[in-house]
Amino acid sequence: MGRTGVMQEGALVFRFPRGDIQVTIDAESVPTALGFGGWTAWKDMGDMALVMGDLVLLEKEINPVISALAEAHIQVTALHNHFIGEKPRIMFLHISGMGEATTMARGLRSALDQTATPKLQAPPAAPAPQPKLNLDTKQIEQIIGRSGAAGGGVFKITVGHPGITVDGDELTASMGLNSWAAFVGTNERAHARPCGRGHRHDGPGGKPGHPRPSQRLH
Repeated sequence: MGRTGVMQEGALVFRFPRGDIQVTIDAESVPTALGFGGWTAWKDMGDMALVMGDLVLLEKEINPVISALAEAHIQVTALHNHFIGEKPRIMFLHISGMGEATTMARGLRSALDQTATPKLQAPPAAPAPQPKLNLDTKQIEQIIGRSGAAGGGVFKITVGHPGITVDGDELTASMGLNSWAAFVGTNERAHARPCGRGHRHDGPGGKPGHPRPSQRLH
């Protein structure tokens, strides 16, 4: 993969923030952490591996990426937008695969190489200071009824969906089975990006369904 993953809830998670894209919504600059980062999560399923993820793409990158994924037998489960009024136009490619881990990893590396997604960089000597939030985060938590965390210039609340399994193995929030909302801006004018995940049951173990699209709200 050419990147460093992190173990979370039994899954190996890789993140691909699109820091190369300067996104604006309604002519206002928004941070990458609002929802412009791709990811993949990998889970050991015995003699095979399960990978699920979400790639953030410019429109011109879509066809080359899909072709590279197809060669590694990684399925595209959805292609859609998550925002309204963003520039440049950003598309989200949801993926899923079950097979030999090395083959799928090489396919994903090839797919990422078709994009301008930044390559792995050495960590800074000291953590960069977090941008100050101009939001009443306590009020947001009280309204939603969940606790959140600040990071990358946004405030984010994440809710997992336990009980979803594949072949008897539970898929945790780290595999993408979660709903979340990110907020940036001020109390008077904020951009909010909610993302809800759904699932379906396709037989005895149940299989993950397609993530639902979301959009920016004021």
